[in-house]
Amino acid sequence: FFVSSLGATAAFRAKLIAKINELGSVAERARQKAILRSLTAQALLPGCMVFGVVCFLIDFVGLYQSPYLQRSAHLVCCIFSFVSPLITLTVLRPYRRFVQKLCCCSPQTVDGLQSAEHSTKRITRV
Repeated sequence: FFVSSLGATAAFRAKLIAKINELGSVAERARQKAILRSLTAQALLPGCMVFGVVCFLIDFVGLYQSPYLQRSAHLVCCIFSFVSPLITLTVLRPYRRFVQKLCCCSPQTVDGLQSAEHSTKRITRV
């Protein structure tokens, strides 16, 4: 089942890339490719659940019983719900910029403290 879902994801991704490459605007292609990266990561994320299921089955069947094995099965399920929104927040540019602003990670310029080079670039763009 896992291998077939990987194959279906790869085939669907190839079709979408072909459609995206037909778009006229470079900016639109870049936006669509970012969305495709996010969706691909979201589609492959359930594959990580295989580890949790295997841990559960090993413990349930009695091949190896350990409290760490039981906790790892639960931990994988919790990580799934944590990583899913992080993929969107880090891959898609508008969300990534918003998070950077919230965390004060993006460079902010103060009026009057801009470098001469930055001011020159701004003037030439206008």
